Formats: sequence, C-alpha cells, structure tokens
Amino acid sequence: MSEIRRWDTPHYSSIAYYQKISEELYLTLCGRERCAPSQHLGPVAREGYHLHVVFSGKGYYQTPDSFMTVRAGQMFIIKPGETVVYYADAENPWSYCWLAFDGRSASYYAELCGFGEGVYTQDCRVEPEAFIKTAERMMQEMKPGISSLLKRTAIMYEFLSLAAESYSKSGHNSPYQPAYLPDMYVDCAVDLIKKNYSHITIADLAGYVGINRSYLSDIFKKKTKMSPQQYLLHYRLEKSCELLRTTEMPIQEVAKKIGYDNPLAFTKMFKKIYEMSPSEYRLHITKEDWGRKQDLS
Repeated sequence: MSEIRRWDTPHYSSIAYYQKISEELYLTLCGRERCAPSQHLGPVAREGYHLHVVFSGKGYYQTPDSFMTVRAGQMFIIKPGETVVYYADAENPWSYCWLAFDGRSASYYAELCGFGEGVYTQDCRVEPEAFIKTAERMMQEMKPGISSLLKRTAIMYEFLSLAAESYSKSGHNSPYQPAYLPDMYVDCAVDLIKKNYSHITIADLAGYVGINRSYLSDIFKKKTKMSPQQYLLHYRLEKSCELLRTTEMPIQEVAKKIGYDNPLAFTKMFKKIYEMSPSEYRLHITKEDWGRKQDLS
C-alpha cells in the first residue's frame, strides 16, 4: 500500500497517511467537506481521534449517551472505539475540516485540547479559518519520504496547538499534566531569568517554559522558597549591586540596566531590601575596599 491516499470530489477532499514517524503520536487522516442536506454518517466506531472544526452551517452528533447540536464556530471529536452518529442539518448543512490522530499519547493530546472524559463538543475560540488553512497545508504535503513526513507531523502539532489555544481561551484550567519533572521547569525558568532579567515578565516566563502560571509559582516556591516574582526582583537587585561595585555608572543608568525605567522606584526597592540607598551602598563598598587595602599595606 502507498503511504498516502487522496480522495477528491467537488465537495470533499481527504488524505489518509499510512507512514508513522513515531508510535507516540501520528497523523492518520485530514480533510474538509461541505456536506449535503441531511448527509448521514454512522453508526460508526473509528480508530484514533477525529477532531472536527465546523466553519459553516450546523449538524447533529449522537453518542449512546447523548445528543448534541453542533454549529459553525464549534468543534466536535470522535473518540476511538466509541460508536457515534453524526449528520448535517436538512436546511443549513454543516461544512467542516478535520484531523485524525492516533498513538500512545493520543488521549493525552485530546485532553490538552479540552476533550477529556465525557466531552465531545466545545466552542471554538480561534478563527475556524486558521484550522482550514492548516488542514489544507497538511493535504499539500503528499510527497513520499522523511522530509514531507516531518512537515506533515509539524503541521499536525500546529492544528492541535490551535485547538489547545481555543480551549485555554474558554477560561478552563487545562488538564495538562507536566511532561517533565517540576525541577526541570524551575531550572529552565531560573535560566531564563538570568539571561533576560532586565525585560522578562512572569507572564512571559510561564509562556516560555510552557506551563500554567499558577503551577509555575507553586513548584518555584517549593524549590527556591521564593515566588518567581521575588526571585526576579532579588536577581535584578543582585545585578545592580554588581554594577554599583564594579562600575562608576550613574544610579539612573544602573536602574535602567536592570529593568527599572523609573530610578526612584529602583532606589525605593533597593532601600527596602538592603536598608540603604544605592548611593549609600556604593559609598559603603568603596570604604570597605579602601579598608582592606589599608590592612594589606
């Protein structure tokens, strides 16, 4: 069997992929369809997860335990081994694009997108057009070989990232369970602070590390005994002390160098932590250095 098969009609376009790059997560099918009135599929049970994004019209989705109406601007998913029926509305039939994926981690990624146990539909808070374009790019990658396979896999993750973004915009906390040990996230966050302390924010930090801000705060406190905000503050002030000791840079330039646009705010915070102003600290250090030199002479 060829590693790719394609079907095209005026209203339907779909590609099946038979080559896997990993057993963890792999793409099996993608496509788009403009359904005919009352067009009916099922009862059917499928392998893998089939995530649909409806961009016009409406239709109906039925599992053994529930019946749902799905409209433009919503998503629905078919889960592996579950028998479902879904069909287009008679007067305003739906059009949708879809992505099918499978693998040992497939259920995990479905949950990241908000489709945990018992959840089959949800509102799409990302423009459906973004999903359509992504699906079309996947369908353009039909060449055999590893290069095209890698591109399809990357685009699959992009499609899933759009679904995860949509779910995060719903205001729900992600069911995300960190893939790495907490210490690894904290170490990464600390490294980012040290490299970007003059301009990074805690929101940026959580985004760069790739986890929820509250979760980052919890694990950060457990390891460092400080919140990320406290750690960033103390690291900035430590850097200011280094500049005050080793340079003749004016106080306002020191403040700007470590991320304070307002030198008065910097002075106030410095005094709160060290119980002396930056200029007093510089004078104190200068006297200490002079005293040590006298002791050595």
